[in-house]
Amino acid sequence: MHELGVTQSVLTIALRHAQEAGATRIRELNLVIGDLASIVD
Repeated sequence: MHELGVTQSVLTIALRHAQEAGATRIRELNLVIGDLASIVD
């Protein structure tokens, strides 16, 4: 998966969860990408 697509998906999910939680901002995102992810370095 292309980096831009990954970034857009992560941001969309984070914003949705923040809105559902009534948050007004996201201060930090922690990502753990495993060996079996389809992201190639």
